[in-house]
Amino acid sequence: NAVTVSGSGTTRTFTMPSSNVTISASFAKTDDQLAIESAKSLIDAMSNVTVDQATANTEASVKTWLIAKINSLSGMSATGITVTADNITLSNFIAAVEGASSSSTRKNGSFKFSVNLQKTETTQVTASNSGVITATTIYSVNVNVSTNGSVTASPTTGSAGTQITLSVTANDGYELDNITT
Repeated sequence: NAVTVSGSGTTRTFTMPSSNVTISASFAKTDDQLAIESAKSLIDAMSNVTVDQATANTEASVKTWLIAKINSLSGMSATGITVTADNITLSNFIAAVEGASSSSTRKNGSFKFSVNLQKTETTQVTASNSGVITATTIYSVNVNVSTNGSVTASPTTGSAGTQITLSVTANDGYELDNITT
């Protein structure tokens, strides 16, 4: 005794025959659910989440950096999901502290993050992932004492990439012959 089921959406109907009826249903994942699961898998697989202190050392700048990193993951654009700052939850945030490489004051920072993924009515939150903020190393500029003139450096410390200006003054009757580092 075949029963014809009609209707759409969340409501289906049939006319009860003169016999018992057993209903079976199967459910398939929606495209949105598949997209969310794909995005979650990409984000959960992120490892070595490390950013330089010069790039990001506040909660806001870490979120901005994470947005770019997550949205550029290979396969993320195919999900149709774009992560924004509102989707990212940061916790256990500790800023990095710059210092000389031998200094006990130089400390890497750290953070944990999760991402609330949403596509239409489908939502899912990623696992909590850990990140590191690599502290900037500060180097010193040491100027040796010169005879018959002087050299000063400004500034006398800096991180890699810092522009250092040397002021060279020769005593009367002398000129700079060479300068070395």
